[in-house]
This record gives sequence, C-alpha cells and structure tokens, in this order.
Amino acid sequence: MSTKEKGFIQDESNVFAENRMLKLGFFVIAIVTFWNGWTVHNLEDNLRTAVLPPFSDKEWVITGSDANDTYLADMGLYIVQQLGTWNPGSVREQLNQILKLVHPDSYPKYRDQFKEISDRAGRYASVSFAVQWDPGQAIERKENTLSIHAVRRRITGDTISRTEPVEYVIHFSIEAGRFWIREISESTGGRDANGQA
Repeated sequence: MSTKEKGFIQDESNVFAENRMLKLGFFVIAIVTFWNGWTVHNLEDNLRTAVLPPFSDKEWVITGSDANDTYLADMGLYIVQQLGTWNPGSVREQLNQILKLVHPDSYPKYRDQFKEISDRAGRYASVSFAVQWDPGQAIERKENTLSIHAVRRRITGDTISRTEPVEYVIHFSIEAGRFWIREISESTGGRDANGQA
C-alpha cells in the first residue's frame, strides 16, 4: 500500500476533483474581480467633497457628477457677475476667467464671442454695465440648467442710461468633480426694471 494519501483511489477521480476545485476558484476570483472593478468605477460618483468657502457659512458639496444647490447657486451668481458687471478696462480679464470654466467642446465658440465683446467694449470707453441679481426671483435649477434673473444697468459716463431685467440661462455639467459651462444665454423682456416697456 502506498504511503501517499489520496482523496480517491483512482487517479482520474483525483484529477476531476482538482478540476472542480480550480473551476470553483476561478469563478470566485472572477466575481471578486468584477466586484472590485465595478466599485472602483462607481467610486468617482460616490466620493463627496465638502468645502466651506471663506465668504459663506454654507458648505459646498461636490461629487463626481453633481453638486449641492448652494455650490451651484454661488457658481451661477459668480458667472453672472463676471459676465454682466464690467467696464472697458476689466472686461477682457473677466471674460478670460469665465473661459476657464467653459467646457473644451464649447471653448472655441465662447473664445471668439468673448473676444468680440472685449474688442467692442474697448471702442466705447465711457460705457460700462452693472448687473445685480434679483433676490425676489429664486435661482432655478432644472437638471443641468440654472436660470438666474437679474437687473442690468448700462452706465454711460456717470449716468444710468438704461435699466432692464435680464435672465441668464447657464447649461452646465460636472465631470470628475469639475464644474463646466456648456452654454450661456441671456434674454431680456424688452422692459425696464419697473416693468415699463
């Protein structure tokens, strides 16, 4: 009798048993690998970053593809302020700051558009604009769109030459925790801030 212990008397039976164990081990490893890959893939969306900005007591919470309403409202107001309140000496730098937030797919369009605005503003040295958010109108969010109502004043020299309500609509996306502007539009109702045509 052999001193080597076997699970089965026949060698073929041992081979079949080892094959079953190898198949089971391979199946378990495949499941664990799939689970790890899925978890790592979804980690980006589940990771939350909370920031307390120095100018606010409300924290910003950002995930891989979304952010809380406080962050989005502050970003929307920042964009509106940079776009709407400027003078000929500051407009180019302010629009360049906004360009840093524009998604690469939309960048060429806004680069050209902002250059045209800056060049035009340089020809009218006495004209500036001031935009103020209308706190009576809520900042509206619908999926990846922000709507912000404001009052825009055109200032010529030291005189306010025109006052009108304006609505800014910002289409955005958040990718890997980064805020991107996809599109910006503004519309006026053809009325002044007092509702007069």
